[in-house]
Amino acid sequence: FWDASAESLSIGSGGTANPAADLIINDSAANGFKAKLTSSAFNADGNWLGLGMGYNNGYMKSAIIAEAKDSNGRANLHFALDSSTGNANVELSDAKMTITYDGSVGIGTSSPVGKLDVAGSDPTIYIRDTRDITWSGGETLGRLAWYTNDVSAAGAREMASIKSINDGGVAGT
Repeated sequence: FWDASAESLSIGSGGTANPAADLIINDSAANGFKAKLTSSAFNADGNWLGLGMGYNNGYMKSAIIAEAKDSNGRANLHFALDSSTGNANVELSDAKMTITYDGSVGIGTSSPVGKLDVAGSDPTIYIRDTRDITWSGGETLGRLAWYTNDVSAAGAREMASIKSINDGGVAGT
């Protein structure tokens, strides 16, 4: 239902004259694509399609961008933000986080070299304990662990870990 006075479009929601949003896509199917962005040029490395978000004068400051990587339609997914104050549009080079088609995640890099690659001039990963308790010492503050899916007799198990312990206000490993 198109409401010209409100400049809103409601698709598949029963044709309501008072849509809850500018675009509503609704059907009763349990699975399936509700919207598609496609292009016959999305089969060459570097070509991209995206969903841009921005101000109503036409420029986009944020986007979710699918970048084609080969002729099979495989793609990397980029979350991009343009931090400039001008009227420039967000571009692929503005990617802040990337998920590659093989499952690697890059934060601060669009070409992650591992399953999780955090890059930057001061790359810091914070692990925060959000418990509302009084620390008295000896409590485990956080932990990183490495596991194996070993199919031998030893079986799947933890192989190594780093534990941070509160020791009178000084954290150690």
